[in-house]
Amino acid sequence: MQTNTADTLSVDIKVPAEMPEFSEDLTYSPRMRVVRVGQSLKTWRVADQTFESDRATPEGIEQTVIGMLSDLRFLCDEHGLDFARIDRMAYGDYTVAKNEARREAAKQAESTAADNVPSASLKLQVLGMYSYAAVSSLDGYQYLAGFVRATAVSKGTGIFVVNGVLNRATYKKLLEEARAAQLQVDRVVVYGEIATYTGAGISFTKFDELPGLDRG
Repeated sequence: MQTNTADTLSVDIKVPAEMPEFSEDLTYSPRMRVVRVGQSLKTWRVADQTFESDRATPEGIEQTVIGMLSDLRFLCDEHGLDFARIDRMAYGDYTVAKNEARREAAKQAESTAADNVPSASLKLQVLGMYSYAAVSSLDGYQYLAGFVRATAVSKGTGIFVVNGVLNRATYKKLLEEARAAQLQVDRVVVYGEIATYTGAGISFTKFDELPGLDRG
């Protein structure tokens, strides 16, 4: 924001659809809408003469939204419009957009998870690093290659192979397979390319740390 004269200010406004981070968004997604309304907040704060104060806190944003909504009511009164009716229509639009975003995220997660499914050969290579006296192989699962045998005090620990990224969506599928095989769900052993989702119950090893591994 730069001051041009004593009474006039210029505001740097960005168009979300032209921003690199939204290049793959085909429609105005919820995250694009947040950026879009953020541009409106900047200009409203100039008109409200609050642009010099720090409004980035939740309380500050709340006060700005209250002021904008109040102004919109006066605008509707000026043009004989029913604000309550318009607000209901806006809520309907919000609900549709939010549900569509959830469906798209679920589809993306399923697609990513499917891309991570390892070959039978890759699973066997990973299991081959263990002593055959200590592990058992399993068939019929996407990620579950085998398990470290159970002891008198604990269930077996699943050995999973992810041919790509271990993310939250894939991790949830690992747990589903662990339950189906009656293995531990509070601890899993995972081999993959990289992990963007980790936790105390996940023992993750990168493929790069396994000498001689052939992923082809």
